[in-house]
Amino acid sequence: MNILKKMPLRRAWYGLIILASLLPAIALSPWLSQQAHQLLLDHALLNEEMFHKEIEIHLHLETNRLISVLQNKSDPIAYFLRHERNIEAIRDFIEKISQRESMVNTSTIYDQDANIIVTSQLAEHTTAHISKDDPAFVIPMLKRVYIGSPRLLSDNHFEFIIAVPIISENRSMGVIVSTINIDEYWQNIRAKTSEHDSNVYIVDGRGSLLTHMAETKLKQGDLLSDKEIVRTLLAGKDWHETDAYEGFEGKQVFGIATLVRGLQWGLISEIESEEITSPILSALIMLTVIVVLLHAIFGLLSLMFTKRLLNPISDLAAVVKRATEGDYSYEVSPSPYIEIDDLGRSFNIMIREIENRESSLRKLSEAIEQGGESVVITDKQGIIEYVNPAFTQITGYSSDEVVGKNPRLLNSGNQAPEYYEKLWKTISSGKVWYSPVVDRRKDGSDFPALMTISPIIDAKGEITHYVAIQQDMSSHEILENKFRQAQKMEALGTLVGGIAHDFNNMLAGMTGNLYLAKRKTNDLDVIKKLSAVENLSFRASEMIQQLLIFARKGHVQMKSFGLTTFIKEVVKLCETAVPENILFKKELCSENLLIHGDATQLQQVLINLVNNARDALTGVAEPVITLKLENIEVDESFIKRHPDMKVSQFARMTVQDNGIGIDAKDLEHIFEPFFTTKEAGQGTGLGLAMSYGSIQNHGGIIEIESSLNQGATFQVYLPLLQEAHIITPELPFEDTVKGYGETILLVDDNVDMRTSSKEVLESLNYKVLEAGDGLEAVDMFASHQADISLIVMDVVMPRLGGVEAVKRISAVKPDVKVIYCTGYDRGEMVKNASLLDGESMISKPYKIPAFSRAVRNKIDS
Repeated sequence: MNILKKMPLRRAWYGLIILASLLPAIALSPWLSQQAHQLLLDHALLNEEMFHKEIEIHLHLETNRLISVLQNKSDPIAYFLRHERNIEAIRDFIEKISQRESMVNTSTIYDQDANIIVTSQLAEHTTAHISKDDPAFVIPMLKRVYIGSPRLLSDNHFEFIIAVPIISENRSMGVIVSTINIDEYWQNIRAKTSEHDSNVYIVDGRGSLLTHMAETKLKQGDLLSDKEIVRTLLAGKDWHETDAYEGFEGKQVFGIATLVRGLQWGLISEIESEEITSPILSALIMLTVIVVLLHAIFGLLSLMFTKRLLNPISDLAAVVKRATEGDYSYEVSPSPYIEIDDLGRSFNIMIREIENRESSLRKLSEAIEQGGESVVITDKQGIIEYVNPAFTQITGYSSDEVVGKNPRLLNSGNQAPEYYEKLWKTISSGKVWYSPVVDRRKDGSDFPALMTISPIIDAKGEITHYVAIQQDMSSHEILENKFRQAQKMEALGTLVGGIAHDFNNMLAGMTGNLYLAKRKTNDLDVIKKLSAVENLSFRASEMIQQLLIFARKGHVQMKSFGLTTFIKEVVKLCETAVPENILFKKELCSENLLIHGDATQLQQVLINLVNNARDALTGVAEPVITLKLENIEVDESFIKRHPDMKVSQFARMTVQDNGIGIDAKDLEHIFEPFFTTKEAGQGTGLGLAMSYGSIQNHGGIIEIESSLNQGATFQVYLPLLQEAHIITPELPFEDTVKGYGETILLVDDNVDMRTSSKEVLESLNYKVLEAGDGLEAVDMFASHQADISLIVMDVVMPRLGGVEAVKRISAVKPDVKVIYCTGYDRGEMVKNASLLDGESMISKPYKIPAFSRAVRNKIDS
């Protein structure tokens, strides 16, 4: 009071004015400071919390990935332990773990008694030894994964261990224990997360420091449980206090701590209080000066300025509050204040990032909805909660029909119950199941698929759902089978095509000499034996032709004829090959089914099928072969099995026996060339393969149903003709036709063939001139063209082929008469040689009567 009494009035007035000017600033400053402080702190802690979530996710993902790597190796290791105990193979498996994962320092395999089987370690790192009572051994032996607390091992590296069980046939055979380098593990996590400025520390379940981001005086392994924030984590709680405290570095900080469930590690972030208070203090000083000046000059405007200052802060606070409640639809408006505007822009960027992530999630959902593979999501008990449209398209079941039900409604019965037991054990243990499967559609038809079932595991490490993905493999399987069969056909065709020419040339030489030998003897017994050899030669030629046809390299003579009448005639031949002790049943339809085909091929098919049935009945008490022929209209299941078939009306020929049957493992090879289950010398493996090729040439289908000791049923489907002109082939003449002394130019590079053919032609009363190739033939014709009535020309010869030679001769005499001879397939040669007259070609070996008529007809034409 004494001071006031002595104070001049002016000074008091000035003081009053100054006081009046300062009071608003003094009054507003604490409130504004508190609001700004809280806002910046909330923003900083929110950023830290989001960063913690990101770190936590990557910790779980990386740990689960390491567990998955070890589990993937446990199955083959279990196999080697149980069946072979191949230590070197096991060592190779675990060494690949360290080669693939640099953070894995050691990997050790323990047997059921906690004895070390094999270990792998990098450089100076040492193995984490465990005993039989150690949780790292006990827990995996109970078929669970164990993650041990980090500790300093004898190699002075701070590491934690992961132990997974080695399971075989639902029994734990041992444990894989790997030590993980904390530093490399943390560096791998940080490489996957965004840049961050705050001090971040990780402590284990005892409060020991595992690792940190910034420079610190602390050391790895230091016990930090004297801090309240650490004790809170040890109590199993997160720390979200907004009060400052003395941090690990001895400075006042604000902190946030998150407990990483599953690993039981603590994640701590500290923000120095200066980072929060310094911007506030600077802004507050500037604000106070401005307020004082404005109150000194414009006292009234101070309130407006204060309101303008508070509006963006209030706006930002409101948006922050909505964001913490999960509403990201608002954005912070621009502010005239740099600090607040920067903060608002940063927050808006964060909001847009969240929106982008939600957009990515929507894309993922749309990809599942629009994908071509079936996707099914079930709960933990296997009850369907979701199916995508592809599931409906593949199975025929709508979403309403399957949601709330068990996927066993797709069970086709093609898998044993043990298959599903193993499946359930695998996925319920947290592993992924991958396997081909045959499921059943709503309409009752089966379809092959590739199936993957994965467990969905939450942050607590518990399975909440399962997701199954199926890819329909129907079309892929059909194409694969066709491609495989085509490759086999091509290989056989190449083989047969290569030997056909030389083989037929040799047979032609044989048949010509046999003909001449028969003409020079009157001994009926000798003639009979020569005829037998001649017939065998022609049968060998027919076999080459059948092989060419089977490999689709031969000429097929397709005609329309009645199948029923044809089968009745072929049955007579088949009966001669069936012993009397076998009952041969025939059930042939009365209508004469009309088809378009090659009678020779179909005859061979039926004979092959009956002979196979006969051979399968050896040792059967009451052997029976049943032959059926019927007119059928195929059903929808047949069309689905053979989608390339464009007709529905077929003649079905069935050959059935009650013999030894065919093992399931042999069924897929039954039509392969040279595959046979008969003993050596009893089968060539070509009968069924040739039958398959013949039916393919007819545009038909051949199917088989059989199981071991249950007999076999072969069904041949041939497309029927609605109307057909039936051609009855004329019987061949067996008499030879002789000439009248005409001169024939015989051209062939095979000396033996040329010699025998010359003698045959001379025996038919022709004069013969010879040439060894096309060039000799051109010269010979030029010298004797007036005398030559006909040229018998081989097609393929060295120096100059037959077709080119005829072109040169035709330039001299356009109306020259030519008969081509070939040891290759006649139809292919006509097509490839571009001959104008296909009738002028005969195949080697040829029957002499037919050859004599061809020569006579050509000369007389």
